[in-house]
Amino acid sequence: MDLVLGVGILCMLLIIIQPTTSSPFSYSGSTGPDRWASLSPDYVLCSTGRAQSPVNLAARLTPVNPNLKALDIQFQDSVNATLVNNGYNVQLSYGGEGGGVLKLNGTKYSLKQLHWHSPSEHQVFRVSFVAEVHLVYNTPNYTVAVVSIILRSGQRDPLIATVEQELSGLPMKLLGQDPPEVALGDINGLQNELRKLTNTNRYYTYKGSLTTPPCTEDVTWIVIGKYGTISNDQVQLLKRPLDNESKNNARPLQPLNGRRVEAYQA
Repeated sequence: MDLVLGVGILCMLLIIIQPTTSSPFSYSGSTGPDRWASLSPDYVLCSTGRAQSPVNLAARLTPVNPNLKALDIQFQDSVNATLVNNGYNVQLSYGGEGGGVLKLNGTKYSLKQLHWHSPSEHQVFRVSFVAEVHLVYNTPNYTVAVVSIILRSGQRDPLIATVEQELSGLPMKLLGQDPPEVALGDINGLQNELRKLTNTNRYYTYKGSLTTPPCTEDVTWIVIGKYGTISNDQVQLLKRPLDNESKNNARPLQPLNGRRVEAYQA
């Protein structure tokens, strides 16, 4: 075989077998949710776990637990953050001590990052919404709690509006490269919007998991009982920099397997 021709064929084969996603997992194809557990031994819970997320919510039919407390949640006034394109989602990472504090049953959780999914991961009466934002908290020993806000199609999301310029300039993640970042500096305006979005007299809570690999369980979920809104162009801003296989980055619903979803009502 001609040497030049042989090299050319080899290069073509390498291109063909090269993974099409820049991330270790995605939301479709050979690295999609039904294949996550096969991608790494660390991801086994994605298929064997019995307390996985997201789940379907029955909203107003959810039983109210009178022993639940109002959300004890605070956000730092002055804090720096960075926008990160993970390839499978857009994430806002907080610097320093984090972006705020959530207190649950006497335990203090620190806000480390928030990120978006579109469409929503949690559903209400098996109806999906256009987007969902997850506020991820943890303790020093890495116990995790997530506060979730479901977003309906409608007016512009004032939270995203505070970082739209930086979001529009967030580069795509390339294969083999670190996730691109854009420094935000002080995000006091965004923090104020988080205060408004999490100010609620109703929420739903249950024990679940991370919705991305490694699908770690024993995560406390708190889904805010009021919807936010997001415009279509803002949804496209969130999708634009993602890998093609992760443009629709919602994990399918997971069975409750006997778990109980409870509601707080003021």
